[in-house]
Amino acid sequence: MSAKPKVWPSPDVATRISLFGAPLSGRSEILQQTVKDLLLPAPESCVGVEVPARILLLRGQDFAAAAVVGSLYAPHEWRRVLQWSNRVLVVLDPQRPREEGIRHFLREFEPDLSLPRIRAAQVTKIDLARGTEGLQRCFPPAEVPSIFGLSNLPTFLSTNTEPSTLSAGLRYLIDAS
Repeated sequence: MSAKPKVWPSPDVATRISLFGAPLSGRSEILQQTVKDLLLPAPESCVGVEVPARILLLRGQDFAAAAVVGSLYAPHEWRRVLQWSNRVLVVLDPQRPREEGIRHFLREFEPDLSLPRIRAAQVTKIDLARGTEGLQRCFPPAEVPSIFGLSNLPTFLSTNTEPSTLSAGLRYLIDAS
């Protein structure tokens, strides 16, 4: 018999970061790469308080980062994680077919995202936008934040083919004062 999953503990540390993005945007990969880059213990897998959403929690010496991961839509848990955090990394996928889903997600959580805090954007999967065919399938990566009304945020571009780029946005928020 397997152990019952741990309920998300909402750790009380000075730097609390949520990785926010529509399903399949790359939040899990960002957490996993940050573990490698900063030599941290693997993220804890927790469940939501109200629904069985999977929440990954990464703990560092002076920070914690959390993301509701997977494709389960759990707005209560997203709000809980966003309200807990004092920094937000908005993770954006440049693929054109995902545009409406991303817009819906940003609209629904706009009140939670607009709380005063340090924020940044990270555009993942930029390697998909290479070449003529890629640009037909994807928005130009550098334009993605402005397409979604986030051009005022520090922006990081990342790809799985250059793993160190995956943790750039999260490392920026960890170090921001």
